[in-house]
Amino acid sequence: MPNSFASTLKAYRVLRGMRQEDLARRLGCSRQLVSLWESGHSLPSPPMLTKLCRVLRVRKADLVPENASARSRLRASRTGA
Repeated sequence: MPNSFASTLKAYRVLRGMRQEDLARRLGCSRQLVSLWESGHSLPSPPMLTKLCRVLRVRKADLVPENASARSRLRASRTGA
């Protein structure tokens, strides 16, 4: 099963038109760290998760989808629905 946090983070980053480098710069971390999160090899700390949500303009519940409705909202935002 794919890492839902990793794939959701990447989807929101792409939706916001950012490269990994752009997101890393806004968060004050390295591009390699963003890559580790997106590949599912690491997770952000709670304070960094808060920053991610602020930068990506999402709620924690959207970034860490635990149910189908959160995934549906992300799909709808990608398609413009």
